[in-house]
Amino acid sequence: MSASMAAMISPYVLQKIGADAVRIWDTRTGAVRLRLPEHGQWVTCAAFGPDGSRVVALRSPVPGGSDLVVVDPTGARRAESIAGSAGLSAPAWSPDGTTIAAARFDERTDSQSDVVLVPVAGG
Repeated sequence: MSASMAAMISPYVLQKIGADAVRIWDTRTGAVRLRLPEHGQWVTCAAFGPDGSRVVALRSPVPGGSDLVVVDPTGARRAESIAGSAGLSAPAWSPDGTTIAAARFDERTDSQSDVVLVPVAGG
């Protein structure tokens, strides 16, 4: 779902800032609700969940290179790391919000090797 489509469902919009950060804006107030990443990490991509209530983001550096986190766009809850997501990239939500599809990088071939499905708690 694009940010503009998510804004029709959710009052929040994602804004990519440079190569390493994302802001989540509240379109009702014009205020920044949340800036990702926290604590000096990078965020290279993010996507709204199908109902607009959650955002998945790729964050690095962390042990294992990178991981996926789910955040509440209101900033009310801390980011939750998704178990088993180390080394994944390019996340996309399933239509029902219970799974995230992501590409797995193969260091031997220096390319994306396959797509994995990662279950998400609270989906």
